[in-house]
Amino acid sequence: FIEVEEVDGYFVIMVIESLLFLLLSCVFATLFTYACITFASMITKKAKVITAIGIYYGANGILSFIVQMLYLFGLTSVNKFLTDLPKAMVSPVICLMGLVVLLFIAVFCTLLYTFEHWMLDRKLNLA
Repeated sequence: FIEVEEVDGYFVIMVIESLLFLLLSCVFATLFTYACITFASMITKKAKVITAIGIYYGANGILSFIVQMLYLFGLTSVNKFLTDLPKAMVSPVICLMGLVVLLFIAVFCTLLYTFEHWMLDRKLNLA
């Protein structure tokens, strides 16, 4: 058998953060799709499916562009920041950065849910 060395506590935190990130990503993707469909139903009466597909691809393109720009410019900054830290501080900082990303995605999911609920309740009068 393979001997397992002592597992760092930060590794366990990173695994939990990764699992939460996967869960929140699935929730975000579902909410984003529903919000695009609901928004298309709100702005048009004919060709709702084509409008929803167009809104989805347009919004997804804009969101992907923003995330890629943040990733492009943030990667070098984070890399320089992490290499300047003492070795003992790298794992806690990475865990903290993961927590910040999780909180950002959770806030964005909450905003999407609130926006979709508002569109369904106020604009489409489905109640």
